[in-house]
Amino acid sequence: MAYAQSVIGYPADIIVRPLDNKYLDRLVNKYRTKYGNRLIPKKNATKAVLRSLNQGQLLGILIDQNVSIGDRVFVDFFGQPASTVTGPAVLALRTGAAVIPAFIIRQTEGKHKIIYGQQIELINSGNRQADIQANMQQFTRAVEECVRKYPEQWFWMHRRWKTKPGS
Repeated sequence: MAYAQSVIGYPADIIVRPLDNKYLDRLVNKYRTKYGNRLIPKKNATKAVLRSLNQGQLLGILIDQNVSIGDRVFVDFFGQPASTVTGPAVLALRTGAAVIPAFIIRQTEGKHKIIYGQQIELINSGNRQADIQANMQQFTRAVEECVRKYPEQWFWMHRRWKTKPGS
């Protein structure tokens, strides 16, 4: 999706984790950056992410990832508690950045369509931990709604619900 979006003139800064295969990682990153996307390594990304947002850049963050350690909250995802990153909510609350869900959907004949959802209104009650939890639940609900609408499109090779509460 980041590649397609950059081709039409809207490059983004995207947070990435290096692929285990360094040759495949190099190839994938060549295409990720071909039309102006900038890569932000996931490890120690905070400073680069804040710079990106302060410069008004588009920033892509995947949130349907299992988080086994670090800053996380458990949110409901298809009726199961899913360990989820807190970063998107923390960043949005800290910077006031708009949160807009975006998805790419395969169409017929090898075409794709990017779908942008409505901006998600942030919950900001002043209770930081509760606000992070509530906002990550809202963001995750947007992913769940898209998966429900296009279930054949969500292909994931890792165990989304691997980490359990209390672990």
